[in-house]
Amino acid sequence: MPASPIAAEPSASPVALLAETGEPQEGVLLPMAPDTGAAAFRRGDRLLVVFDERRPIDLAALVADPGFATATIQLLPEATLLSLPAGDVLSLTREAAGWRVRLAVAPLGAITPSLRDGALVLPVGQPGRVVSVPDPISGGNLLVGTLRGGGELPPAAMRTARVSPFAEMPLSLRGVVVVPRSDRLVLRASGDSFILGGQGLDLGAAGGVADMPALLKAATLTRRFELPDRDPATLLRLLRERTESAAAAPARARTQARLQAAEAMVALGMGVEAASLLRVAAAEDAAGAQGADVQALAAVAALLAGRVGDSAALDDPAQDGSDEITLWRAVRLMRLQPDEAVSAAAAAPMFAATMPLIASYPSPLRDRLLPLAAEAMALGGEQAAARALASERADDPSLVFTRALLAEAGTPAAALAAYDSLATGRDRLMRVRAARRAIELRLAGHQIDAGEAARRMGALIYAWRGDQREIALRRRVAQLMEEAGKPREAMALLRETEAMAPDQLAALRAARAGVLARLAASATSVGALEFVAAAEENLDVAPQGPHESAFAETLAERLVSAEIPRRAVPLLERLMRGADGGAKAEFGARLAMVRLSDTDAEGAIAALDESDEPELGGALALRRARIGAQALAVLGRPAEAAARLAAFDDVESIRARARFAEAAQDWPGAMAALEGLVAALPGDGPLEGSQAELVLEAAAAAANDHNEAMLARLAPLAPRLDAARADLFRLLIEAPVGAVADLDRSEKELNLAKHALATMNSP
Repeated sequence: MPASPIAAEPSASPVALLAETGEPQEGVLLPMAPDTGAAAFRRGDRLLVVFDERRPIDLAALVADPGFATATIQLLPEATLLSLPAGDVLSLTREAAGWRVRLAVAPLGAITPSLRDGALVLPVGQPGRVVSVPDPISGGNLLVGTLRGGGELPPAAMRTARVSPFAEMPLSLRGVVVVPRSDRLVLRASGDSFILGGQGLDLGAAGGVADMPALLKAATLTRRFELPDRDPATLLRLLRERTESAAAAPARARTQARLQAAEAMVALGMGVEAASLLRVAAAEDAAGAQGADVQALAAVAALLAGRVGDSAALDDPAQDGSDEITLWRAVRLMRLQPDEAVSAAAAAPMFAATMPLIASYPSPLRDRLLPLAAEAMALGGEQAAARALASERADDPSLVFTRALLAEAGTPAAALAAYDSLATGRDRLMRVRAARRAIELRLAGHQIDAGEAARRMGALIYAWRGDQREIALRRRVAQLMEEAGKPREAMALLRETEAMAPDQLAALRAARAGVLARLAASATSVGALEFVAAAEENLDVAPQGPHESAFAETLAERLVSAEIPRRAVPLLERLMRGADGGAKAEFGARLAMVRLSDTDAEGAIAALDESDEPELGGALALRRARIGAQALAVLGRPAEAAARLAAFDDVESIRARARFAEAAQDWPGAMAALEGLVAALPGDGPLEGSQAELVLEAAAAAANDHNEAMLARLAPLAPRLDAARADLFRLLIEAPVGAVADLDRSEKELNLAKHALATMNSP
C-alpha cells in the first residue's frame, strides 16, 4: 500500500512578504531525509527541482500561495521532481527537517570542469546521487547529479552551458544536468566530484561541434543566456521546436517560451528576427517583458540587428554580475563609438576577460563576434591576447585585418600588403576600413603628405555612407585638410557633416570652431581674402568670451588690409551691440577706425557715441579720443577735434590740439598748446626729429599770431637746429614784409625757403 503524502509546510505568502518587507521569502519546506541531495535547473518554461529521494509530498496547502500555486510534484523511480513556473531566481537550503525552496537569489559558485583521460571531471564538493529525469523538451531522459549540503556551500551550479559530440550540459542553478547524446555516456559520483564519460568516449577529442578546451576555459565565466554550441542545422530544429512550443502555449504563458525561441535565434545570429519576436512578447505581456533576462536578450538582439540605440538596457546596473553581460557591453562599446581607438581602449580589457565565452558560442554567432573582439584587443592595448587568438586561428580569414593591425608596429610593409589586399575584397565595409588604415600607415611613414592623405581618404567617404563611421571619416579628412593648409575646405566639410549628423552637432561645431580659431591665430598663413572668406562663412562658430575681441580685431584688420573695410562693419556692429563696459568701448573703437578708413567719418563719430562709456580711462580712452578727433578733422570741424583731446596731456595729444587749432586759424590756441612743450625742451644740445619739428611748429604759430615775445624766446634755438631747419626757422621769425624796401629781402627769403625745402626733402 503506497505511503500517504507528507504535506509541504507552507509559510507566509512569498510574494506578499517580499512586497511588504523587501526581504527574502521564507519559501516552503519540503520534508526529506537528512542525506537527500537536490539539484535545480530551468528547462523549457519550467523550473525543475530534483530530490534524489522518492517522497510523496502534498502541495494542497500551497494552492493559495502566488509563488507556488501552480507547482506540481512528480514521483520518479528514484527521485521526486518539483516543477515550478520558470523564473529568474531560486534558492535551495538544507535544513534539519528537509529542503527549503525559496523564490529568491542565493549566491552559488560555479563548477569548474577539467579533462582527465577523455572524461569530464566536475568538482562539486558534496556530490549526491545521479538520477534519471524526463526531459520536458525532447521527451528523452536527463542525467541529473544532485548535491548534498546547504546552499551556502559553493561550488554548486553550472554557470556555462557546454556541448560535446556526446553530451549537452545546460545551465543549472544547482547540481549537474546532462543531456546524453550517446548510450555509452555515464554520469557518476566520485569523491568530491562528478565524472562524465564512457567507455571509448573522448569528450575532449577534436572534430566535435565545439572546442572542448575552449569550453573549459569558459567554465569559470558566468552566463545569462542559453546559447549552446550546436551546428546550424540542429539550432534550426531547436528554433522550430521552441517556436511551436510558444505558439501552443496559453497567451499569458508565452513569454518564457518566446524567450527561449529568441535565444535560439540569437545563437543563429538572427538579431532582427529575435528582436521582432521579443517586441511581440512585450506587446502581449508588458509585465513579463520587464524581466532582466528579456531586457538583456532584447538588447543583444538589437546589437546583432545593427540597432545600437536599442541596446541601452545592457548598461542598466540591474544587469551587473554576469561575465556574459560584460562581453555584450564590450560589443556595444565597439558599435556605439565611431572612433575605433577610443572604443577599443574601453572594450579591449572586457573582451580579453570574456574571450572564452565567444569561443563557446555556436559558429553563426562566434564568427560574427570573434573579428570584432580581436580587432578591439589589437587596437585597445590587449595585443598579447589578440596575438594569441590570431595564432590559435591561423587559417581564419576573418582575422586578416587583426593580423595587419598587429603587424603595423613591427612590420609595416606586411601590414600595408594586407590592407591593400583587403581594400580590393568583396566586403565593402572592410574595403573602406583597410584602405583608411593603409592611408594612415603611409602618412605615418612619410610616404604621402597630409594633402594626398586627405585626397585619398576623401574618396572613401562615398564608399561608405550613412552611419557613425562615415561621420568619423569626415572629421578625419577635415583634420588632414587643415594640416595640408586648406582650413577653408576643412570647415566646409565639417559644415556639410553637421547637416547629416544632428546628434553630433555640438562636437562638429566645436571642431569647426577650433579650425577657425587656429586660422585666426596664424592668419598670415593665408591671404587676407582667403581668411576673410573663411571667417565670414563660419561666423556662427566665431570665438566667444575672452577670445572674441582678439578674433574680431584680427578679422577687422584683415578686412581693412584687403581693402574691403565695409565687410568688417556688420561683424563689429554685432559685437559692439552685444557687449558692455570696456568690451563695448573696444568694439566701438574698432568699428570707428574701420568706418574712418572707408571715408565714413560721420559713421565713425556715431560708433564712438554709441559705445561711449563715461567712466572709461587709460589707453583705450585716449585711443577713442584720437579716433574721434581725426574724424572731426576730416569733417572740417577742427575746433571740436581739439576739444576731444582737451583732457589728455601727452605730447602727441597736445601737438594734435595745436594742429587742429592751426587748421581753425586759432593761432593763440595753437601757441598756448605748444608753449609748454617748448619750455620743456632740453637747455642745450642739438634739436633733432620731433623736437626740431616742435620748434618749427611753435615758430609758425607765433609768427601767425604776431607774438613777438614768443619769437624772441625762440630765436636762440636756431643754432641748435640742422642747416635746413635753421633756414626755415629764420624765415619764420623774421619780421614780415611791410614796405617796398622789404621786397628785395622778401625775394631772397623766398629763394632761401625753396633751397631749404629741397634740402630737407632730398634723400
